[in-house]
Amino acid sequence: KNITHFRHKVRLGASANMQFLFGRAKGEYIAHLDGDDYWLPQKLQKQIQHLQSHPDHVAVYSNALTCNESGRITGQFNNLQDASIDLDMLLIHGNFLNNSSMILRRQQALEFCEICPPFLDYQGHLQHALKGPLAHMGECLAVYRHNSSTSMVASDNNHVRELYLAGILSVPKDRISVQTRTLALADFMRRVAFRSIRELNFPMLKYWWHRVSPLATEGKFKLLSASADVFIAQAIKQCVYRATNRAKVLYYY
Repeated sequence: KNITHFRHKVRLGASANMQFLFGRAKGEYIAHLDGDDYWLPQKLQKQIQHLQSHPDHVAVYSNALTCNESGRITGQFNNLQDASIDLDMLLIHGNFLNNSSMILRRQQALEFCEICPPFLDYQGHLQHALKGPLAHMGECLAVYRHNSSTSMVASDNNHVRELYLAGILSVPKDRISVQTRTLALADFMRRVAFRSIRELNFPMLKYWWHRVSPLATEGKFKLLSASADVFIAQAIKQCVYRATNRAKVLYYY
């Protein structure tokens, strides 16, 4: 009796549809779940208890198991344990938060509705972090379906990169240091480089370098140096983790 189904005559898109629903939710806390994912037992209870005992946290996320199209568990979403996440941390390390694990306070959900769509969940996380710290629970409390047929990451990855960059640029310059902005752009280029190598698509790396390098306030050389450092550090981190852990990780912190 507490479930309301909305059906639109015109397709809104993922971000606008989320804003539509958030704007109509009436509870003190709002939990988001993408249509191809699912929650595990006690998720809501554990996360709401956390928000109740940590009034400074704007939202709470958790780790998640990953599964394939058939539902077989393949690993976990990230390698982060319990943590408090601030804006700088989220920019410097990029997106490692699982959107289907998110619970936020109603007031923050209403402010989220002011973002101009379309946008990625990463921009939403950044907007939440502008208001205060975010919590991450290391326990897997949700299951994320990786590369499903409805996933924009799988079907339109170039558009995802466009929106990802837009998310970084949406953060006001007066809220972060010049160094943080450089490191955020460096992490973006690191992700592009990893993808370019996996797909042997080096024109893609060249294209994005020409797009991103003019945005670096500290200059192209500083961005190139930071990107190389981040690339090497992340490559070593992933190799060490894979050598010492059996669980496959989708996003490394």
